[in-house]
Amino acid sequence: MLPKFRRHIRNARASSLVFFSALFVVLVGIVVGALQLIGLLGGGRQLQNATDSGNLSIAQSAPNKIGVSLQTGTEQDNFSAFNNNSGQVDLAHYNGIVGQCIWVALNAEAENTDKARSDCQTVVNAAEGSNSGVGSRLLTQLNTAGQTDPFFTNLANSNPLGLLGDSSVHPDDSSYKVAFMNAGGLSNVSLDPNNAPPQSNGKPISLPSNLLSTTNSSNGYPYVTGYNAVSFNTNQLNVTLSGVSVQPNQRPHLVGNADFNGDTQQPVSNLTLPPNSFQSAGTATDVHKGGSENAGKGGGGNWKLGTSTATTLHMTSSAIVGLLNQDIQASVPHGFIIVTNGGGDSDNSPLPSNESIFNNQLFTGIFVANNGCFSTDESLIQAWADYNNAGGGNQPPVDGLFDVSGNPVSGQQYKITQLGGNGYPVMCDYTNVQGPNAVAAAAALLPAFENAYPAPLSGNGSGCVLTAVEKLKAEVMELYTSGTGGTPAAVATTGMRYFNHTATYVAGAGQSPEFTRPGNIVELCNQAGTVQNQTTVDNSNAIVKQLKQRMKEIKPAATDAEMNELLTSNTINLGTTFYIWMDDTSTFRLTQTPPSWPNGSVNTSAQPDGTPQPLGVNFPTIGLSVDPTGECGFNQSLFAVQPDPATDYLGVDTATWTPSTGTSNLLGTLNFSESISGTAVVIGPPTPPKPSCGGPWITAVQNYLAGAEFYDPNYISNIYSLGQGHVTSISETGQDWANRNNGCVVSQALWNAWNNNGGIYSMLAAMYPPGSYCGAVMTTTVTFDNSTSCGADHTFQVPN
Repeated sequence: MLPKFRRHIRNARASSLVFFSALFVVLVGIVVGALQLIGLLGGGRQLQNATDSGNLSIAQSAPNKIGVSLQTGTEQDNFSAFNNNSGQVDLAHYNGIVGQCIWVALNAEAENTDKARSDCQTVVNAAEGSNSGVGSRLLTQLNTAGQTDPFFTNLANSNPLGLLGDSSVHPDDSSYKVAFMNAGGLSNVSLDPNNAPPQSNGKPISLPSNLLSTTNSSNGYPYVTGYNAVSFNTNQLNVTLSGVSVQPNQRPHLVGNADFNGDTQQPVSNLTLPPNSFQSAGTATDVHKGGSENAGKGGGGNWKLGTSTATTLHMTSSAIVGLLNQDIQASVPHGFIIVTNGGGDSDNSPLPSNESIFNNQLFTGIFVANNGCFSTDESLIQAWADYNNAGGGNQPPVDGLFDVSGNPVSGQQYKITQLGGNGYPVMCDYTNVQGPNAVAAAAALLPAFENAYPAPLSGNGSGCVLTAVEKLKAEVMELYTSGTGGTPAAVATTGMRYFNHTATYVAGAGQSPEFTRPGNIVELCNQAGTVQNQTTVDNSNAIVKQLKQRMKEIKPAATDAEMNELLTSNTINLGTTFYIWMDDTSTFRLTQTPPSWPNGSVNTSAQPDGTPQPLGVNFPTIGLSVDPTGECGFNQSLFAVQPDPATDYLGVDTATWTPSTGTSNLLGTLNFSESISGTAVVIGPPTPPKPSCGGPWITAVQNYLAGAEFYDPNYISNIYSLGQGHVTSISETGQDWANRNNGCVVSQALWNAWNNNGGIYSMLAAMYPPGSYCGAVMTTTVTFDNSTSCGADHTFQVPN
């Protein structure tokens, strides 16, 4: 048996062991608890870091990877230029739509028409309308829980959660929210304020004062503000627009949750805008095993020094977007301008023939005898005059000699006593058979000339497509070939071709009336403006200025040189349509086919919504492009009555610019046209104009009778000849024919005529030698038909 103190020692040892064992358990529990607390706190920090990373991933990825497809119709017709590579509009491109809407609104203000205002409202509603606009649908996509989960999870789970037992991070969709932060900040779209469209008074429209920020993009132009109500209310327009603040040239960054939660409402009333900030929550499970479940042996079992625990952690993060190197310049990149040239007037009218007597016999001259007989051989007329006056000799030939009707002579040659006389000129040519200088007797012989020298007045048709001025030229030429004259038919409005308004264009005999050539846009605009006959760009031209302003809406960085190159590139022929547009390489194009883009379409049926703005000029045609000297190979005017070049048949060249807002991407139309205005006049060669009473043939007969010798055997026939077919009767009173041996002095010419005609005339010649006197008085009464302008039979008496 052990001593008592030894038993006490052993008992004390046993008690100490129990105490220290208990203390160890407590200490282990404390350590395990401390470790769990440290792990929980550190794990929460790790989860917060993971959640921040995931939310920043959303702010970086969502602007380029979550988008909406444009709807068929207004959206596709207007905004297809802003589709991303996936064929959708995302947040990074959305401000481009806003930039295009700004141009549409500015154009609508400048145009100041009801249609422009209505079209502008339609486009703005399609972009930022509260129901189903692009902004509204993009908001829905960005605000839909689960859309951003892949962006969150991929980056969040790349962060270690070792202190949470290597647990995974999961997005909490129920806590996902979007916001509209940094109101009044910067969008990623800039705008050139110097390209504002002109109003009707020529002054550029004013930009809203809060449209642009004071910060410039790298292109030197200020950014458009974001989340800022910009009102366009000039000229009765009532439209509000807003861009989205996207912090250009910054990276996405975290923001305080409290700041985020204060900006969750739409920043601009009546507009539905996409968000620029995202709040996400991440969850993870903390799993720890405190101690070891098999830490020691005791009695009949194991000690369980720790127990398994599981805690779910929840962390929230907020971030705002930032866009690096994704600036956009406000433009209408799929904008286009339609250029049309009116059609031509098809013409197959006969061309004046160079075989015409006007280009041959009447050009060199036709010689006329005293009785109206004629020939192109002057010597033949003179030979017969000499023969008849001599009373005999070698009789001249008659070939080439024609009577007053244009038939070969058959006895009339014996009455030829001189060249000219009895009202006939010695020679007839193109100057006196028609036109303002026509001589009545010469004009009366024109049908005889045409009968004697038959030749076509016209040849084949031209088969051309003509401008209005060329058509007028053709009309005049055709009426000339008809031989009857008349008034040119009304000339329809056509397109334009290039020519010099002040130059003379002569069509040779048998040649086409076409004298113009196709012109390019600059040449035709110059021709319709104040600077004609110029092929270089006139920047003061009102149409050219409008075209360039709209081209810079399409491509803000366009240089004057590249715009000039385009405007002088292709010729715009009659009846053609061209389109000015920019392809996907930012190169201007001028094509007859409509624009074509891989990610867009064009509405070619779109109509402009502005007011037509014609630029036109009047120019004379008579004597220059129409009926110039030498036209058709003739050296006389084709007009019976010469027109006044200042008022008659004025040409009008017009370039009409009709601006458009950019609705359906149409920024304007340009149309070229040509027309004729002024008084209609009569074209020759017509029937000679009717004289007034006492006019040409009446005057000719009166003058003849005043000095005539009625013993002249040609007395009666001369009256009829000078009357040009209008004498209906001749009567005489006083001494009869047999007693015409008193009251006159017999001239040598009269005696020769008596002596050569035989019969009773030979007796008179024998009775009354030259110089003898006869004193009878006769009265001759001549009656004319009512073809004179006297309006009735006209009779006068002349005593002899």
